[in-house]
Amino acid sequence: MIYCLAEGKSDALFLKRVVVPWFQSRGRSFVPTIINTSAGHKGGHCNDWRKIEIDIRNLLRPKKCLVTTMLDLYAFPANIPGAVALPQASPSDKARHVENLMSAVISDQRFVPGIVVHEFEGLLFSDPDKIAAIAASDGERASKVLRLHAVRSGVATPEHINDGRKTAPSKRLESIFPDWKKTIHGPAIAESIGLDRIRAECPNFNQWVEKLVAS
Repeated sequence: MIYCLAEGKSDALFLKRVVVPWFQSRGRSFVPTIINTSAGHKGGHCNDWRKIEIDIRNLLRPKKCLVTTMLDLYAFPANIPGAVALPQASPSDKARHVENLMSAVISDQRFVPGIVVHEFEGLLFSDPDKIAAIAASDGERASKVLRLHAVRSGVATPEHINDGRKTAPSKRLESIFPDWKKTIHGPAIAESIGLDRIRAECPNFNQWVEKLVAS
């Protein structure tokens, strides 16, 4: 049994529609759950590491389980113990730094931290054509595809699309598609792309999947 703590509803829907069936086909149970951001509320950005830690420890209560996370590197809580800025590091190195901090705090071999670089929407740039096929109207599709490919061709991998307030993957998609619906378009596009293509395009995400398979 693998429990996965996700940051929001779109992340959890992606896990349910794409990741869960992939693990089930390999005889593994994968159960997404959404972070508790405040009393009675789930999902959305959490800026307090202590709330994330509580959720992780609660998931670890069953003795025969594995716990992982799908949390964004973008705006990750700065109050996690040991946090330092790594301005010159690669996106994967920054994610690994946060994952190592999480492992040190939780200190449980059943915990396999997972950090998405820089956020879930970045994974969608694994296939710009699939984004446009679902999010763009017929008349606008050609122009939208050009803008999406311009974003993708400007970076080494989708995970290199940066974490600026106006240039993070989600902000770019909202700029290209004024009617962008995070919980509708995101999971549908990811399902259309498929896990294999996302893994091939996003090395940090792929390493996370491989660690879970090996655990």
